Amino acid sequence: MQQQHKDVLEVRAKVVGGKEKDYLTIQNFVINHKAIGAIQVVGGCVSQEQCDINIQSQRIALQPLLKLLQSPDTADGSIEDIKINSQLHNGRWVNYAQATWQDFSYVKKQAADSATRIHIPASTLHVSDFDWRNKQAWNIHQVVLQSPLKSEIEINKITFHQHQLSLPITFNHTSYWLPAAQWLWSHEHITGQGQVNGTLQLELQHHELTSAHIALDASDAEISHASFKKPQNIPLNITSKLLWNKEKSLTIAELALTLNASTIQLRQDKKHWYFTDINIDLDQLKAEGIQPPDLWKPWHGYIRGHTTLYNPHEKFIIEEANIDLIQFGKGRHFVDGQIIVNGTLWDVENLHWIHEKNEAEFFGGQNNQFDIVAQSLDAQALVLLQSLPFSPHGKLTSKALRLPFGTLRDVSASYKILDNSLSLQDFTSKFYEGTLHAKQVNVFTQGENVAMRSTIQVGGIHLNNWLWLHKQFDTHLQATVYATLNLYAEFDEKQRLSSWKGDGDVSIYNGIWLFHKKNIKADKLSLKLRKRKEFNSTFTVEDDDDQGFGTLRIDAEKDVSGQFKWLDKTYIFSKTWPKFRFQEETLNTQETPQ
Repeated sequence: MQQQHKDVLEVRAKVVGGKEKDYLTIQNFVINHKAIGAIQVVGGCVSQEQCDINIQSQRIALQPLLKLLQSPDTADGSIEDIKINSQLHNGRWVNYAQATWQDFSYVKKQAADSATRIHIPASTLHVSDFDWRNKQAWNIHQVVLQSPLKSEIEINKITFHQHQLSLPITFNHTSYWLPAAQWLWSHEHITGQGQVNGTLQLELQHHELTSAHIALDASDAEISHASFKKPQNIPLNITSKLLWNKEKSLTIAELALTLNASTIQLRQDKKHWYFTDINIDLDQLKAEGIQPPDLWKPWHGYIRGHTTLYNPHEKFIIEEANIDLIQFGKGRHFVDGQIIVNGTLWDVENLHWIHEKNEAEFFGGQNNQFDIVAQSLDAQALVLLQSLPFSPHGKLTSKALRLPFGTLRDVSASYKILDNSLSLQDFTSKFYEGTLHAKQVNVFTQGENVAMRSTIQVGGIHLNNWLWLHKQFDTHLQATVYATLNLYAEFDEKQRLSSWKGDGDVSIYNGIWLFHKKNIKADKLSLKLRKRKEFNSTFTVEDDDDQGFGTLRIDAEKDVSGQFKWLDKTYIFSKTWPKFRFQEETLNTQETPQ
């Protein structure tokens, strides 16, 4: 019967047999679908225990077949020259099969908005000794997949028993590694081209992948996975044991990786990660055109040694390490030296650290005691010390400490890194020909800013060299300052003063203020100040035997108000900081500059 509709199956059969015979012979059994193709079955059984059946097809189109089966997947191409021989002997089926195809692609649907495309080049498939006992146990002696490019995958001794499947695959200089990887790890987005040698041992339980033993040489292949990319002809050797738990979570039980001249070995035991034979030159890898994963992209330099990490609650803790670093760092950081870790105790051997304009040496001791000797530091560098994965303490000295209000010289303090801050005790420094001292300075982060809190004493500071203060008032100041201040200040990422608050007493001696091209002088200016959202101050001015009193207020909008009484006259402050003005309080409101 001729069927016109392409989705209708045509079945023809010629079967020989009868009640008087114990066997059945299929002389010509044909299943035909206009869009898919035809399958011919020939053979039969001489008894219930002995059969010989042959199945052949010249061509089976894959996409119409998937549509007929109502599969969400799609495919381009067809399977050709299909030959299957099935023999039943003593209750056991043994099958032989082969098939070929031209290039085709298979798109496996993952979710509503995602899919994995698997491209398989022109190939021939041979299956020998498929021994079927029952639904609970079967094995295949050999499966060979070959392409005209002399590329080959070979699978020997596949076994299935009690819902457990063992699948040992040998990659014989093959370009099949990519479709195999895309099938096994469809969510990993692995792409590339080239050929791979090696073996892959898979274990499946109830159709779920439980373990994989991998030994691959992918030196001739180009590989991309997420942000990682390796060009062709760059040595890459991987041996690994992977485990999947019931929640389908992947565990790297063992891994040995060689990428160009860099090596690393990993062994994972529950929540412990043992890294040995670490020998990684990140700069050399990048110079060869290798793009590291996103986690490693900002890092540079060379690292060698071994370490053990513990991951109790999704946060890694270093249990033990012996690491050598050469120009190793992240972003604009560089570290040279050796780091030794034993439990919670750290030691270093002349560790040299550079970050932008910051430079310091770390000298190790016992019980996490390190002396820091710096050429130059800034507020951001003090915060970076808090990012160390332990809590050191010791002596800190620096020739320069750059802060937004000026550079401190010959800094000396005892330091201690706490959970969320850096504590500097007995802090002393030179500052604009004077001295600065604080019993304790705390440095920490406040949002995106760097914050400092302290009670400081300053003495003998000369304002004539304090250039930023001159710019603030758009004038020139000259005086010697002594003060006791309780201060809290925040600096932004560009080392600018973002905000401050505090209170204290300030005494300014022998002051000269260049105002309207005139020098205003005073023997002493005494201020009591308080700054929260607003700035408030009371002050006295002494010049020879004369004395004046005043108040100054600057609100949150920087509007200036206040007054100053001097020689029986009162002057009113106004305008917006720092461009403020004052005028004499008289019936005539004309401004009188002083």
